[in-house]
Amino acid sequence: MTGGAGFSRHAIDASKENRNLRKIRPERTSTPESRKIEGSNPTDLRDAIIHQQSKRSETARKSKVIYFLILLLLTFGILVFWLFG
Repeated sequence: MTGGAGFSRHAIDASKENRNLRKIRPERTSTPESRKIEGSNPTDLRDAIIHQQSKRSETARKSKVIYFLILLLLTFGILVFWLFG
């Protein structure tokens, strides 16, 4: 078997390092100003919401295009297999 003992040792060292880093990092005390709704500029909030919605619709559009292309390739493959196979 290759790499069994080395891999286990590396995993132990990595988890030990992560535990030490957790102790070093300071705790998060409050919500950043950019995430607070109270006292924020309404136009900034509106722009953020519009941006978020546009990203969601863009992602949905891309996924529909990819789904359509996969379906088209699959249909074409089945057709070629049926005609020439």
